[in-house]
Amino acid sequence: MALSLVLLSGAVLFARSLANLNRVDLGFRRQGLLEFSVDPSLNGYSPERIRQFAQNLTRRVQSLPGVQSAAVGVNPVISWNTDRSTIRVVGYQPRDDGDMSPNVDQVAPGYFETLGIPVLAGRGFTASDTRAAPRVAIVNEVFARYFFGNQSPIGRQFAFTASRDRLIEIVGVVRASKYASIDERIPRVVYTPFAQDDAPASLVMYLRVSGDPRRLGQAVRREVAALDAELPVTNLQTMDEQVGESLGGARMMATLSLTFAVLATLLAAIGLYGLMAYTVTRRTREIGIRLALGARHTTLVGMVMREVGLLTAAGVAIAWPLAHALARLVESQLYGIAPGDPLSMLLAAAVLVAVALAAGYIPAERATRVNPLRALRYE
Repeated sequence: MALSLVLLSGAVLFARSLANLNRVDLGFRRQGLLEFSVDPSLNGYSPERIRQFAQNLTRRVQSLPGVQSAAVGVNPVISWNTDRSTIRVVGYQPRDDGDMSPNVDQVAPGYFETLGIPVLAGRGFTASDTRAAPRVAIVNEVFARYFFGNQSPIGRQFAFTASRDRLIEIVGVVRASKYASIDERIPRVVYTPFAQDDAPASLVMYLRVSGDPRRLGQAVRREVAALDAELPVTNLQTMDEQVGESLGGARMMATLSLTFAVLATLLAAIGLYGLMAYTVTRRTREIGIRLALGARHTTLVGMVMREVGLLTAAGVAIAWPLAHALARLVESQLYGIAPGDPLSMLLAAAVLVAVALAAGYIPAERATRVNPLRALRYE
């Protein structure tokens, strides 16, 4: 009973953690969002040709029926991909324990509108943000708070140390959103215009679609093939599918812990049933005498069920500190729930008590149906 409760409490913790992850606000609208990746460098594209390919592909997929907007990025979100660079912020004195390496992503105009990330201040990227224009960037609000506190970051400047301190002006601030994973603490992110930086090897395209995004899968492949028939389309999936894939580890832990907990509880129930059936059989003569003397059926059921309750209470008492210790060990695997969460323990205990009472009630009820005369002759 104690081991069953320990496993049940772990299963409840993992299940509630998974439920919390499914309810996380990602900071963008994942419904109706389709994504796919292409790698023009596989076919020897030059940086300029990659930029031109991205523009042509954006125009083609935007004309597909049901597509509201489309935009290119470099790092697919919620896929554990990150690209960090060290920066120097003009007017900011780094702390000794400070981190001057935020995440960096290159995105095209329409990226924030497509993902549903609101621009909180300043502006988004436009077609005029080219290599010939002054260098600009957009930061998320976590970046803005970290480096500028309550001051507006619009118009402030920073530089990537790897680019010989060429100054970049911040022209916008966007809402903080999940970047690499769902359970992460939202990082500082710098977004730079896709047309201003050196073109990356691979691209990720996002499409905001009305209706079911999956119906556009074949149409997307046709549009890519129309530009380059030898260029493969990879990771074609909805954002809901991408989020589901990122939760695979948490879902596996919840499933495994629940499976073992159910098996352990079933074994405990079978064992308790066998024990109580044996106990009732040994006390058949006593039960017959009680019935002959006028004992009520409810009294006899209560007599047996008290033993069930004592066994269950002992199991809960033993398991409570063990379950708490186990929860501490798996604390890093939990999200949005404390390892010593009393509600999880109470839910697990309630399940175990219900199963135990059901397992004990069957032989208890059977005991009340004993014929007193046969019970008195029972050896």
